Amino acid sequence: MAVKPKVLLLGATGETGASILNGLQESGNFDVEVLVRPASAVKPSVQKLREQGLTIWPVDLDDFKGLVSAMTGTDILISAIGPNDLLQQKKLLQAAKLTGVKRVIPCAFTTVAAPTGAMLLRDEKEEVYNAIKFLGIPYTVIDVGYWYQISFPTLPSGKVDYAQMVPVKTIHGDGTAPNILTDLRDIGRFVARIIMDDRTINRYVYTSGDVLSENEIYRIAEEVSGEKLEPSRVSNEDIEASVDQAKAALAESPHDNMKRIGVFVAQYEHSKYVRVDNSPRYAAYLGYLNARQLYPDFQPTSFRDFFAEVLAGKGRKVVNAPQTDLLSYLFGSPYKNEGAWPSSEPLLETAAKCDFPGYTIDQIKNIVKRVGCGLHQLGAQGKRVMVYGEANHNFLLAVLGVIAAGAACNALAPGPVEELISRLRQLDCDIVLFAPQDRKLVCVAAARLDLPRERLFMVDESFGGVNTDGSDDGAFRHWSHLLNTPGGDHYEWPRLSPAEARTTTAILLNTSGTTGSSKLAERTHYGLIGNIEHTLQHYNLRERNRETVFCNFKFCGLGFQILGFMLPLKARYKIIFPTKYEPEMFMQTIERFKPTLLILPKHLVRELLEKFDKPSFPSVQHVLTGAAIIPYEMIDKWQRLHGSQVLHTYGMTEAGFYTFPDPTQVVEDATTGILLPNLEAKIVGDQGELLSRGQKGHVYIRTPFAMKGYFNNPEETAQTITDDGWIKTGDIGWVGERDQFYIVGRQKDLFKTNGYNVSGAEIEMVISQHPDITDVAVIPVTTDGDEEPIPRGYIVKSKDSPLTIDELMHWMQTELTPRMQLLGGATFIDEIPISNVGNSKVDRRKLSEFAEREMQALSHAEQEADKPNQGA
Repeated sequence: MAVKPKVLLLGATGETGASILNGLQESGNFDVEVLVRPASAVKPSVQKLREQGLTIWPVDLDDFKGLVSAMTGTDILISAIGPNDLLQQKKLLQAAKLTGVKRVIPCAFTTVAAPTGAMLLRDEKEEVYNAIKFLGIPYTVIDVGYWYQISFPTLPSGKVDYAQMVPVKTIHGDGTAPNILTDLRDIGRFVARIIMDDRTINRYVYTSGDVLSENEIYRIAEEVSGEKLEPSRVSNEDIEASVDQAKAALAESPHDNMKRIGVFVAQYEHSKYVRVDNSPRYAAYLGYLNARQLYPDFQPTSFRDFFAEVLAGKGRKVVNAPQTDLLSYLFGSPYKNEGAWPSSEPLLETAAKCDFPGYTIDQIKNIVKRVGCGLHQLGAQGKRVMVYGEANHNFLLAVLGVIAAGAACNALAPGPVEELISRLRQLDCDIVLFAPQDRKLVCVAAARLDLPRERLFMVDESFGGVNTDGSDDGAFRHWSHLLNTPGGDHYEWPRLSPAEARTTTAILLNTSGTTGSSKLAERTHYGLIGNIEHTLQHYNLRERNRETVFCNFKFCGLGFQILGFMLPLKARYKIIFPTKYEPEMFMQTIERFKPTLLILPKHLVRELLEKFDKPSFPSVQHVLTGAAIIPYEMIDKWQRLHGSQVLHTYGMTEAGFYTFPDPTQVVEDATTGILLPNLEAKIVGDQGELLSRGQKGHVYIRTPFAMKGYFNNPEETAQTITDDGWIKTGDIGWVGERDQFYIVGRQKDLFKTNGYNVSGAEIEMVISQHPDITDVAVIPVTTDGDEEPIPRGYIVKSKDSPLTIDELMHWMQTELTPRMQLLGGATFIDEIPISNVGNSKVDRRKLSEFAEREMQALSHAEQEADKPNQGA
């Protein structure tokens, strides 16, 4: 594995420094360390960086030996020091030269301006630049124009006041001067690209999200807000006079920092609006490189989109995901102290047993440590351990116990013995924790693979005490053997460095495999932490208070592992472990625990809508669903009937959740919501071209929290993730004007019918509108003589419905458009099969196998019918 460049960052807790740190961490291409003054080392902002796993160097800038120690081994030095300390950077340069720093990024990150004579701030920056050049240290100067965050105007309604760093109510001159603008949040992402590019060595580079005049900024603000703005005006002469006044005030008090800042502000305005320095034209004249031209695939936020976010009160934020091990993160401080359940309250409870007292957070941690200790003493660290079978509430602790041993965990749902044997061989796994119901099958698999009994542990709902071997013939052990391993209470799980957190696998998750072979996605500690952090940040846009989560996704999938367990554990929400769905037991659980967040796969949303025609879930504030296309009719029916918001999420096992509806707004269509923090997305055409808003295409996602890869499958990994980090999701979708995402289907389920492209999911949604249809799945089939696949439907009709296939096909022909026809025919079935790999998706592989048999039978019948009559 290539060694990542080491970056030493000064000023990481400031606005610009924080953006740079985020960008470097998101890219995953750097090992970042932070330089702070000793007096700052105890500040909460620095302590937070330390908790993320970052190395902190508390060194005074006058301490040359300390600077040399901090810079030894550094490849890139970045300074985001404050404006009043710019010349202090010169103290860094001798140490950088001595230690062989390969590139210095001095504190620029401002507007393009004349090199000398026009701005005091720029003069001091140039003094630092010249010192770098004199020492012969490679450098890159990065300017960013003006931030969006200090450029958008105040509205009469006051709707954007909360986000304004400074009030903006004035147009300077005639308002036509073009200005380079960049979203503060995009600066770090630009920096991460620029400092890895040899073309930028010893060059000046400018970034931009937009180039706009003040007139254009105000026009956009009026269009987006619908409000009429009446800014005041300042003439060029007034701007020049303010510069003279500010300089005179500083001359009287040359050591007054506030008067220095007054000069900076006045000269900024003169440079931007009178000289028109902060423009692409002047930047080109000075020899700057344009980062947008260097990186045409980079998609910064536009000013219009930024202002729309601010107006909505939900500007996209950046998550600083801690770079540490998963267990230290989960059992550390709660996500928020406000609204968390007290540590004395049971945090994990189960729907299965009324006499189960539940586990508090401290009890969960203790059990996890004890399981980890037992497995660690068996030599599990660095290996892969399986948790297998019909899950109970102790499976949650078993998964974390495997991770506590320093191992990677694969949870596998019960299935045929050959599947278990194949997976154990694939993982080179010789330790299995399993459910009581699956002990015979596990013993058969273990005997075939010569696994010793000492490495098989039955995990039931007890801690042992009676027949602790837990078996009829000594073929396996009870998990109490692990719990009772000496030293368990004092065991410490392996801690990970930031680099290790990004590369160490915590869990291996089964991908769907519903239309192809199932693969194992290796999810790292950092990737899972990032998934939890950005989902929690979005979910907490609405104030939370003692949430109770009842997740009915399948245990082995990402949806349950994150939403049903790890996320609520970090947030200290109460967790209700589900039983197999039975309507009576389900409703007893609702009444007993009064969940606030109900997580359901699509088929359960449908079943509950069919069973209950009166409001039945008074405690539930949100219903979260996913893993399938959800028609808006279903969302709307639930919201109207039960009053709780339906959040239809979108994501992948390989990288977590991508989009999430706004939990503070009513869901009014079939959107899967807006992009979560730290993520990028693009919609791409068939030829790889970027598509505009409203155009359907292939959804690509880039996230710092993606999987390490498919286990032992570099070919599939390379086909899924591009060299520059874009995940080819395989989904077809589009983006609306308000950044809302809409997923219409899978690329492999796309049909060309009657000259139109249409997805199986779109056909499913329109068929489900028939009053006698309760569920439907559409899959591709081929018929004799056809090269292209055509859609075939598998239909579940309501109980006692007399509907026939002929009547259904007639309804489709008369009520639906030609592109929505089932050209491959249809069949009624009792229920749509659900995949067993843990993601609660339709098992399209099983349907495809059924369809293949059906189509062969139809073809054979047609051939028989075409034979000549053999009668007398």
